[in-house]
Amino acid sequence: MTHPGVPAETRPRKVTMYRNGSVYTAADPFATAMLVDGDTVAWVGSEQAATSIADSSMEVIDLRGALLAPGFVDSHMHLTETGIASDSLHLAGVRSARELLDAVALAAKALGTSGVVLGHGWDES
Repeated sequence: MTHPGVPAETRPRKVTMYRNGSVYTAADPFATAMLVDGDTVAWVGSEQAATSIADSSMEVIDLRGALLAPGFVDSHMHLTETGIASDSLHLAGVRSARELLDAVALAAKALGTSGVVLGHGWDES
């Protein structure tokens, strides 16, 4: 439940246990249960451990064997590489070695230099 305008520290805390599934996490590749406290994944582990943790104050959701993949947050970025890629030769649509060489030659001609042509997105398959 969302509470617009109410500071997070004064909102009622919701604790939810997800059980009897397959939890996709690097923390425990064999996890079958997950505990969420508010908006934080607080624990992942086995059914046996979940039984000892679960209590009547939490909502328990039976996954019935389903896969649970918690949201992933990747807060880093590669600014240099992103800048270079945005100003380089886009090769994603190139379908052959001949097209690749033609695209590079055209880019070099447009640059008017004998410098390096940077490209990205080439899929050799």
